[in-house]
Amino acid sequence: MTTESMSRPLIEVDRLYTEISAGGRTFDVLRGVSFHLNVGERLGIVGESGSGKSMTALSIMRLLPRAASIRSGRILFNGQDISSISAQDLAPIRGSAIGMVFQDPMTSLNPLLKIERQLTDGMEYHRGLTHADARRRALELLERVKVPRAAQVLASYPHQLSGGMRQRVAIAMALSCRPKLLIADEPTTALDVTVQAEVIALLQELTAQEETSVIFISHSLDLVAEYCDRVCVMYAGRIVESASTGQLVQTPRHPYTNDLIDAVPDIDAEQITRFRAIGGQPPQPGALPNGCPYHPRCARAEGICREREPLMEDSGRAVACWFSNHSSKEAGNNVG
Repeated sequence: MTTESMSRPLIEVDRLYTEISAGGRTFDVLRGVSFHLNVGERLGIVGESGSGKSMTALSIMRLLPRAASIRSGRILFNGQDISSISAQDLAPIRGSAIGMVFQDPMTSLNPLLKIERQLTDGMEYHRGLTHADARRRALELLERVKVPRAAQVLASYPHQLSGGMRQRVAIAMALSCRPKLLIADEPTTALDVTVQAEVIALLQELTAQEETSVIFISHSLDLVAEYCDRVCVMYAGRIVESASTGQLVQTPRHPYTNDLIDAVPDIDAEQITRFRAIGGQPPQPGALPNGCPYHPRCARAEGICREREPLMEDSGRAVACWFSNHSSKEAGNNVG
């Protein structure tokens, strides 16, 4: 892969608003989300539950729940706006050029079909392979994702496999058509720590081999920092900070980013310290406070934070905070 191709955006999300209707009301769950992903790059999207991470992924894939819809904005994939094209035009892209690994593999695996059928159907439809060729590739994929007794697994139903095994099958299925973009939506959340590490290592290995660009979604900042080149931090349906992984971890500019970092337990500490959780709860969509949505939980909030929501400033570092001219770590040391 050339340096020129790696610097070219594969996907650009531009001022995306996604709304949902519930209880006779309609409100935005994504509020002007913008980011890009270059060819061969790994982008992390991190935030607490309800921040809009999964809704961003579902908007890109056009797999939104029935009550939700894209209100405005663009999703450019290889230069084509896929936010409003017909289902017929989207079919050759979804599952082929863009693959997705869901948090719960049973979301993507049909409990009524054997694994062989689920792995081969996409390759026959998108790649035009014969069933025999698709089955050979399915066996190869299962071996690459380190599934033992691959032939036996092909003849199994999803409920006959462990959670970690199902997630490996889901990864194999998402990569089966050699997508240019893989969206991994919290693929390790339902797994124990040991299997988590194995799945992350597997994603690293396979996406590097296939030269696949990745959007990796997680509530765990340490996982994202380990795996991704750049990170977008989401809160209340919008991105509040975006930077390279090194910059974000070393000098967070948004207080929410700083609080997420401080909430990560230090397993290498000599003494056991009290776990530091972020106080309060994220706001519910459609019930955002005035001003900056984070101000009720922010130790640095001042009057303007309660009155006006900050715009995203991008002067070398993209951050939506009234006090973004100093890193949160520096400012936090001055609080009180």
